[in-house]
Amino acid sequence: MHIFFRVQALILSPTRELAAQTEKVILAIGEYINVQAHACIGGKSIGEDIRKLEYGVHIVSGTPGRVCDMIKRRTLRTRAIKILILVRFPSVSLVINYDLPNNRELYIHRIGRSGRFGRKGVAINFVRKDDIRILRDIEQYYSTQIDEMPMNVADLI
Repeated sequence: MHIFFRVQALILSPTRELAAQTEKVILAIGEYINVQAHACIGGKSIGEDIRKLEYGVHIVSGTPGRVCDMIKRRTLRTRAIKILILVRFPSVSLVINYDLPNNRELYIHRIGRSGRFGRKGVAINFVRKDDIRILRDIEQYYSTQIDEMPMNVADLI
């Protein structure tokens, strides 16, 4: 399998219909930029999922159950995934930023799913020394302080 045909983006949707619709859009755009995609959803052949994933695709759109099954079968390899997108998941209480966005306005968009509708939410940011300036800029822009993570993360949730 060529490195460019490893799964680089995973899009999780709560329904089969939404995952299939997402795949359709990616395939339509992918025609012009040579991107391969596949929807891993229940109700479709597991054999087809296995064949497509073994052949290689850039993007997988799917439902959590089928995607988890493909990962357990070691058919969907996650090592090369750079992007994870959760589509319309209303009750996310934890967002983890493995890198800070370069644009401070994007920060609130990234963490905005945690703690919606009066629920408690937590955002964890992995920050390198190079990112301190960006972190301080975000704090100043939003007039807030982003605290260092406590040893017991369960206390946050």
